[in-house]
Amino acid sequence: MTQSIVPSEASSLEETRPSPFDALAKKVLYSLLRGLRRGQLTIVDGSEQRTFGHPSDDFPLEANIKV
Repeated sequence: MTQSIVPSEASSLEETRPSPFDALAKKVLYSLLRGLRRGQLTIVDGSEQRTFGHPSDDFPLEANIKV
């Protein structure tokens, strides 16, 4: 009996390619985030980094998300 629920032949996440649905979802998300008007959000996805919005005196908040 094995102690792991992960199959031994499971590929690592780095080796998987995004599906067409994943690419569409990312495109829609980034399109919506372009409208960010308060604060700043930075998304780091592998070697890709995208920043949305700008911090201001009224909304100095900044958030970073690493995928």
